[in-house]
Amino acid sequence: MKKAISILFCLTVLVTSAFADKSRFYENGKVIDTMYVDSKEGLRVRDYPSLKSNRICGLTHRLPVKVVAIGKEETIDGIKAPWVEILIPRYEWKSAEPEYGWVFGGYLSATQPRFKTPSNREELFKYLCSFPYWQSNDTPGFNLSFSSDGKFWCGAFEKGEPTVGTFEVVDKDTVRITSAFMGMEVEIEYTTQELNISEITEYSFKYGGPFFKYHIGSTFCGNFQYDYKYFENFYKEKFIYNKFKRSIYEVEYEYQKDHFEEELLDKYIQAGISAKGTEYEQQYHDYWNPIMKEHQKKADTMK
Repeated sequence: MKKAISILFCLTVLVTSAFADKSRFYENGKVIDTMYVDSKEGLRVRDYPSLKSNRICGLTHRLPVKVVAIGKEETIDGIKAPWVEILIPRYEWKSAEPEYGWVFGGYLSATQPRFKTPSNREELFKYLCSFPYWQSNDTPGFNLSFSSDGKFWCGAFEKGEPTVGTFEVVDKDTVRITSAFMGMEVEIEYTTQELNISEITEYSFKYGGPFFKYHIGSTFCGNFQYDYKYFENFYKEKFIYNKFKRSIYEVEYEYQKDHFEEELLDKYIQAGISAKGTEYEQQYHDYWNPIMKEHQKKADTMK
């Protein structure tokens, strides 16, 4: 009798454990809308819920992703979890049409992992590349850009005469930049100078070093304004929509406001940025609910 009770208890624990793991992808009976990559090595997006399927792209640690459907369970790296269909980050789309892929849910979290100040050159590199642009708080319009392929760009968008080149992260707070000013009336000459990074926060850093001396001491904040790539690494959902609401009233003419509001709101929603807690939440769900329902039907047939 004791043996039977022991076996029953073990089975109950196993079933409860498996259910609890899958249940963390739901809240109030509905799929959690936004989850975060919880893997310092990053997470691969595949075209089918299987390790044997093709890799589409990669996601960085702490990146928020729009969940679309929950698929079959599998045990990978000793972790039992479902495959999760997500909206691929906007900057990976081949066109204006949304694209989807699959990730292993064992490396997704309902809460964003805590920010950790870069402690070595590899971590600083990832930090600098996490935003498409860093905008100076002291000189509005002046931006720095660090690309994951090692390319560097800085300047003011409206002037169209940027400084371009390459960068190398030397240590946890030093970047070596080889670049040249691309103005039309000067001879192009590449120089190598250092950029010192200090007072790093989750979304900003302080600038120092000989590179562009007149910006020494400036604070640069992550900027999503010019590139939809940053939509997948936003400050916070409410911040984006609040910023959006303010910006639509900064245009000069009423007809511009109406056009700008409709166009930009559609892009935010299609890019998967949650409108939770904002006045646009219902519009967000009106767009995504039928899409998620259809994708979940397809996901259920894969089990």
